[in-house]
Amino acid sequence: MARKFIWILLLSLIHQTSVSAQQNYRLSAELGLGTMLIPENKTLLNDYIPNVSLSVAKSMQDNKSEWIRRMHVSYQELTLTYMNQSKLTGMLDTAANSFGNVYMLTYSLMINLLGREKNHLYFIPGWGIAYDTKTFYENSKNIYIGSHINYAIRFEWTYDRQINNNTHLLTGIKYMHYSNGAFVLPNRGINSLTYTLGLAYQFKR
Repeated sequence: MARKFIWILLLSLIHQTSVSAQQNYRLSAELGLGTMLIPENKTLLNDYIPNVSLSVAKSMQDNKSEWIRRMHVSYQELTLTYMNQSKLTGMLDTAANSFGNVYMLTYSLMINLLGREKNHLYFIPGWGIAYDTKTFYENSKNIYIGSHINYAIRFEWTYDRQINNNTHLLTGIKYMHYSNGAFVLPNRGINSLTYTLGLAYQFKR
């Protein structure tokens, strides 16, 4: 099941890049180190979540919609994220080693908060789906996730520094959440905060 889900995500990414000719596109890859946010613990930050994200974005510069212009939307983006949660402890150590790996697909808008020559600051809100390989029904210590398929949201703040005509250096912070909306219990959901570092390549197709 997990492999089928991964292939669906990859095919979605490929389809996004095969639309029309002579459009401005952007491919990016980011490495991230995240931490779980657990309000029940004495400290909010707990354990670490390594992750990697691959994104393809299409420029919105030719879009004439008024709301696109007013919000300064530069790109629409599709992102595939892999999160390794095998080292998570969970709430007060009761859920140690009960978490699975996560594959998340999100659609986002890249909103240009600050754009000056080679320096840009983007706010990137996104939403989509997440597949968790291990739930409460595989390991009853996992009191956070009761279903493999979940909805996902993501908010990212990225600083973009242009290195040359096509290559950009990226660094930022992102918040991610996934849960199933109480469709299947338990449903505490997973909240994480991640620092990211990556590269982006812009091209026309």
